[in-house]
Amino acid sequence: MTWRYVDPEQTLITDGAGRFVPVDAGNRDFAALAPAAIGPFLPPSPPPTSLTPLQFIDRLSEAEQLALATAAMTQAPIKIWYDKLLAADTLTLDDPRLAAGLQAMVAAGLLTPSRALDLVGAP
Repeated sequence: MTWRYVDPEQTLITDGAGRFVPVDAGNRDFAALAPAAIGPFLPPSPPPTSLTPLQFIDRLSEAEQLALATAAMTQAPIKIWYDKLLAADTLTLDDPRLAAGLQAMVAAGLLTPSRALDLVGAP
């Protein structure tokens, strides 16, 4: 627990997370920061289940992007999948076509299986 000095007449205590702990119930600074004044707790948003093609490609490292572009020039199955990826308006992360494309990238040695799973997981 740390101490914060607001003015010489009043001391506020904060816990390790920076939340104010009242010295007494009449603490005017604490009353202004009470949870009721802040509003209800909102849980974090769930990870997205769909992305634009650009958002998905941005999940790839620069080296992975270069490997994909190079493979698309020499390997027809990768090229077809990459063209479909770029033509899509949105990508649903559980789409079997996306999974098949990632499996093709793993088979081509462009990604490891764990990296392919990371790409469809949380950002």
